[in-house]
Amino acid sequence: MILQTQEISNRQQFIPTQMLDNNNNTNYNWLKQTNTLDSINTFMLPTLSTQTKKTTSLIVDVDNTNKKSKTNTQTNIQNQQNDEEDDDIFRLKRRFLKDSGQLHAAYFARRQNEKKENEKQFLNEIKLKQENQVEKYRTYRIGELPDIQIRYSDIIIPLQALAQYDNHIARLLYASLFTSILNSLEDKLLPDEYFNLIQTIQHRFDVMLSQSEIFYPSFVAALLDIVLSKPEQIQISSQYISASTISSHLESVGILTIECFIRLNQQNESKLYINGPLKKKLKSDTDLNNQLYKKIDQWLELAKCYRSLANYDDVRGIFSQTPGLKSITLRAIEEESHTDFLLALNSYVTALEQYPLTDETLNDSILELEHEFWTQSMLNCCNQLNNWTIMSKHIFIDNTTFDTLWSNAHQLNYLMPYAIRAKLKLLITGNEKEQLEQNDLCQFFNNLSTNSNNTIITGNSETTFVKRSYIEKQYPFELATFFLYQKDFDRAKYYIQYAKEQFLLRWSTLSRLSEYGRKTTIQLIQPYYELDQFLVFIEQNLPLLKSLENRYLTNNKNDTTTRDLFLERVHYDLLSQWQLPDVIRSSIQTWDDIVTNRSLFLDILDELIGGPRMTFTSRLKATEFDPLLIDYKVQSLLDMSYCALRQRNFKLALTKLNETRHRLDLCQNPLIKSIYWNEIYCDVHLKRHQIQSSTSTLSSLLSTSVAKELKKMEIKISALKIIDQQTAQLNSNYIQLNSQFCRTIIDFLLAQPQGYYNYEQDEKIPQAKHKQLEMYLYGLENNNDNQIQQADLLIYELFNKCINILKENIEKQETDLQNLSTSIRLAKENILSRDYNELASICDDYLRRYENNEDENNLLTNLFNGDHGNKIAELIVKSVLLSMKYGSNEGVKRFSRLLQIVDLYPKTMNLIADKLQEIPCWMFFDCLYQITAYLDKPIALKLYPVIEQIVKLYPQSIVYPFKLSYETLQYSIQDPILKQNLELIQQQLNRYTPLVNEFIEALNQLNPQQQFDTWSKELFHLLTSDSNTRDITKLQEHLIKFKQILFSDIINLDETNDEQLILSNTQDNNDIDDNTLLKPKITSIRILFKNTVEKEFNDLFGKNGELLSTISLGDTRLILGNISLKLKNIIQDKTNINDYSTWFSSTFRQQNRILDKSSIRELEIPGQYTSKKKPLMEHHIKIVGFDEKLLVLHSLRLPKRITIRGHDENDYRFLVKAGEDIRQDQRIEALFSIMNDLYDNDPNCNQSNSAHIAVRTYKVIPMSSKLGMIEWLDNTRPLKDLIEELYNDNELDIITNQGQHPRKLYQDYVTNTYQKAKPTAKTANNTIMYAELFLSLTKAQVQEEFNHIQSVIPVDLLRRAYYKIANSHEGFYTLRQQFIISYAVLCTSQYILVGLIPTNSCFLIDTSSGQIIGIDFGSAFNAATIHLSVPELIPIRLTRQLTQLMSHIGTAGLFRATMIYRMNALRQNSDLLVSTMDVFIKEPLMEWMASFLFIL
Repeated sequence: MILQTQEISNRQQFIPTQMLDNNNNTNYNWLKQTNTLDSINTFMLPTLSTQTKKTTSLIVDVDNTNKKSKTNTQTNIQNQQNDEEDDDIFRLKRRFLKDSGQLHAAYFARRQNEKKENEKQFLNEIKLKQENQVEKYRTYRIGELPDIQIRYSDIIIPLQALAQYDNHIARLLYASLFTSILNSLEDKLLPDEYFNLIQTIQHRFDVMLSQSEIFYPSFVAALLDIVLSKPEQIQISSQYISASTISSHLESVGILTIECFIRLNQQNESKLYINGPLKKKLKSDTDLNNQLYKKIDQWLELAKCYRSLANYDDVRGIFSQTPGLKSITLRAIEEESHTDFLLALNSYVTALEQYPLTDETLNDSILELEHEFWTQSMLNCCNQLNNWTIMSKHIFIDNTTFDTLWSNAHQLNYLMPYAIRAKLKLLITGNEKEQLEQNDLCQFFNNLSTNSNNTIITGNSETTFVKRSYIEKQYPFELATFFLYQKDFDRAKYYIQYAKEQFLLRWSTLSRLSEYGRKTTIQLIQPYYELDQFLVFIEQNLPLLKSLENRYLTNNKNDTTTRDLFLERVHYDLLSQWQLPDVIRSSIQTWDDIVTNRSLFLDILDELIGGPRMTFTSRLKATEFDPLLIDYKVQSLLDMSYCALRQRNFKLALTKLNETRHRLDLCQNPLIKSIYWNEIYCDVHLKRHQIQSSTSTLSSLLSTSVAKELKKMEIKISALKIIDQQTAQLNSNYIQLNSQFCRTIIDFLLAQPQGYYNYEQDEKIPQAKHKQLEMYLYGLENNNDNQIQQADLLIYELFNKCINILKENIEKQETDLQNLSTSIRLAKENILSRDYNELASICDDYLRRYENNEDENNLLTNLFNGDHGNKIAELIVKSVLLSMKYGSNEGVKRFSRLLQIVDLYPKTMNLIADKLQEIPCWMFFDCLYQITAYLDKPIALKLYPVIEQIVKLYPQSIVYPFKLSYETLQYSIQDPILKQNLELIQQQLNRYTPLVNEFIEALNQLNPQQQFDTWSKELFHLLTSDSNTRDITKLQEHLIKFKQILFSDIINLDETNDEQLILSNTQDNNDIDDNTLLKPKITSIRILFKNTVEKEFNDLFGKNGELLSTISLGDTRLILGNISLKLKNIIQDKTNINDYSTWFSSTFRQQNRILDKSSIRELEIPGQYTSKKKPLMEHHIKIVGFDEKLLVLHSLRLPKRITIRGHDENDYRFLVKAGEDIRQDQRIEALFSIMNDLYDNDPNCNQSNSAHIAVRTYKVIPMSSKLGMIEWLDNTRPLKDLIEELYNDNELDIITNQGQHPRKLYQDYVTNTYQKAKPTAKTANNTIMYAELFLSLTKAQVQEEFNHIQSVIPVDLLRRAYYKIANSHEGFYTLRQQFIISYAVLCTSQYILVGLIPTNSCFLIDTSSGQIIGIDFGSAFNAATIHLSVPELIPIRLTRQLTQLMSHIGTAGLFRATMIYRMNALRQNSDLLVSTMDVFIKEPLMEWMASFLFIL
């Protein structure tokens, strides 16, 4: 097939449409702006037929005697070149034979003719360009057809040219043309003819996908686009789909195609079940088996595609719900998804052995599918474990050779890569026996090389040619490595260059949305580059290597120049250039290739300068080069072991550690290498226990001798000096491992107090592994036979051991800290911040358990009884504050808990005052809302200096949190000192931020409806008392307030503001009258409102409030209700900001700006301060104006979207909400930010497919209890709007015109059921009727009616919306994945906030990424159960629209796994969340207070 395809491509070249005219010059190339056309060779891929300059054989730089004859075109070109060369020779001869004058005349004549020809051609091109240029004589609207008739060729030519240059456009063009032709043929052909055509197309598609050699991504994607456009008609084999999409990194398109087939099959089955259950029962067993085989085949191929993307969560979901498969498969998938590749490997091997393919099971097609899946999975596990022996053993069974692998297409695609990799790795890294066993790989490559020179064309030579071309294209890097191992540097150089060419070709064809494919492909660059770099090094330094070999042979100690030059070049050209791959993002395969090849490079250098034999005869080599060789190899293996640890491949980590254990003492720096080895070993076992906590026991942890290794590290660390970042990291890791070990053992003992005693009494455990904790606590040389029997004493000793290690290390690092160099000081400060955080964490963890009585066996009593509790509390406070001093953001998160501890342990208050002054005040920005909530508590006296410093340096960071607390605290504080401090802060903020009060009042004026409603409620409260006892003075003041806020546009300007302006203008000799500048102008809304209701208002209350003593409350409610409607009508169409308030335009006019003066009149855009970095005030964005247009949202309180113009010339949009307390939204967003940090730090979340997707947060700035600003999120749409606009005409007609709207159907059902239950009763409100439904109906009846009502709405509206947003199938898959993960994260995070169940209107969809965003958290903390008559009780919302958008696995795959990972991360850090939410108690919301009073 491959040879036939190449022959056809040689005979039939594609002719572009531009070449169809007889006169080629009449067509214009729009891409190059010339009539010079590109030949097809410009766009051809490099194939075997086009590689004529060099032979494709495995022999390099040989004469190409076996080249095929060139085409006629190539021959003519070559002949023309030869003729030109002959003409040049003859011209040289004529120079000596003819007269020089005639020669010069002929030369200039020829030049003149060439010049004329060039000018003529240039003029023709200009003329042609002008003729093809279209000039528009009027403007056209989008979609309007032009006034001229356009030829089809004028459209086809540029499209075809674009398709030749862009493979994505070619894909779209090919698929659309093919589909259009197929649609037209469907109308023209007879049904039988069309059916035969579809069968032919389906067969041809199968052939193309199954026999493809390079799996060109755009072509594969085009075929699948065609299939997805007609999935009911064209259904190709799922095996071919998975194989082709995996090879071309188009797994996303393959997944959607197979899912589409599965969905269609399920729909057909449901139709058969409904329409023809009898026929289904009468089907033969063969038909049923075929259906089951097809179903399982589709699910297994779908699982392969997901596994190719390393999406084990969805693979696990597939096997959990696919019937007919062996249970061992699901167990192995579970183990593989948890990166326990050793257990998974054993399970797959067990499955292959328990269910072999024998003559008895030969007809079991389902077992064959599973057997194939087990084999691939087993090989993948071997690859992850670098177990090349088992991999080779299970491939080369039953006389399997490379030739037999070649003969089978499936084995060629799936087994050949593993076979070559396993054999090559064993050849390079195996022992002498294993290397000899890999002779078949050498013979396979050598046979290809030998047959390449065969001049007789036979069938075998053609087969060998195809083999050679396939191996070269698929495995050029492996070929380069193989020949490098054989020291055939020329061949290795040839193939590494070819590998780089193939990489560029592969990279250029990858889809931009193929994230995983691009990530895995880009990782090939480093091993390719390093191999090429080493070959260059060998080529340039061969003489030096020879000289060094002679030096070692003669033991010439005096020749140090050669040695120094060699070591210098090795260091600068190789070792210093070898960077480590990323420990998380780079795969184990990439790490293994790099580490193995570097070891091979060093071995080759070793052999070139004498090899191992030279070590025994030359002491110079043994002392100069061998330590360098061993040191780098050990370091590389340790780094790879650390990578395996970070990727939770614990078996591989231990394997690499075992390879280096006995070579640590031979390294150049054995102490650092030894500590590094110990840390990795201990971390492996501790992390394995943490991940497998459900099955791990105290005995399994102690039997690993982690305690003994930690004690060894303690001795080594004491001798380690912090001199750089590496030693600092080793020290910090040791402290963290000790803490983790102690906490793990303590937790075990709290759960099982007899656990350690049982471990010591277990006779199966070797004697050498007994008394692990005694050795850890008292030393390795402890000979005390007494065992600590009591669990509480053991807990006490372990806790104090951990605390003491942390304290000693802190004291050691703080010694002479300021006198160190900057790099060492920063390294030590990082250690101190981590140690202080760990110290605070472990103390607070067990103190909280003791406070909450979680210690059922009273084992923590010894730690916290008496005065021990106060000491631990003081230690927590000190640790948190000092961690903040050294720049730890985690300490900022724990500051809320610190405030709680001060409440519980008052003795710690003085400690706070001493330590707060050492902390930069900007570190408190993220907890300002918590700090201002404590201003009425005794601790406020200690916090006041910090607040005062923030007010002085960063006033606009605290002004909004303080003003929010000041609203309630100014009336509730009783202590005179606290009240005085509160007023001083208020005065200072008024002086430093004069524009803030004006800004808040101006924002209030944007919501006159809320101002009126608030004023009315306050008036009703004043009028409730008896008319004889009413406070007329308060009522008159309240009436004046009304006229100020709704009949005028006056903003209360601070006197200090006027003084500052006058002073500034006087100093600038500015004659502008400030009073004139600041004089307000009444807005159009208030003019209309005043003119409309002033007479009615005066008639009700009197012009000066004379009628306030006589009016009734009922009349007031009625009239004010009418006035409210009039106000609503006035403002409903006002979209200019100046209609609401003139402050926005008058304050920021150009002439009002005071330049080159103090920033006291500058107003920053809110929400720019954070504790993560010191603020740079000059970079903060200042407000320079507002856009006149605003957007009014038509919700309950009519919030307004304003646009702020920053001095950086960017626009910033905010939503202004009035009439509600948005502090709850602000606090929830702060909680989400903390949760996101917890997700980032959790290893399970980082290692999963949902990594780096967190809850989308936005800025919320409460300004008062009834006003606030919320950051506007661009490129978002409400979920409800996105769904509702995707109805087609028929569906919309059913819902709107035929009375089938679900709300109407539900209301009719409730009403009819209530009337049937109580015929004599009148129709009641929905709550009473719902209660009657709850009592009278059964669950089955409700479900039946519910299914009937929801059937009116199409189930795939949201899926349609996402397809509309996406521009391709890959785009839809990417958007869908983003939606699934983001919704799972959001559901988990919201579930923690008790009762937060948002409706569809509380979700936004980011149309640029597909992620879902939660907004409007008014129903949090069970508010929905209080305010709703029928409370929401569901934990999360999973409607049909949401689940149908997800993959066909539903919630069983990625969605479920993401929620589990996130929930575990939150559960492990619950104390941090609980302490952060303490502000809800210290400063309750206004709605909470109102609900509390309502309940009372």
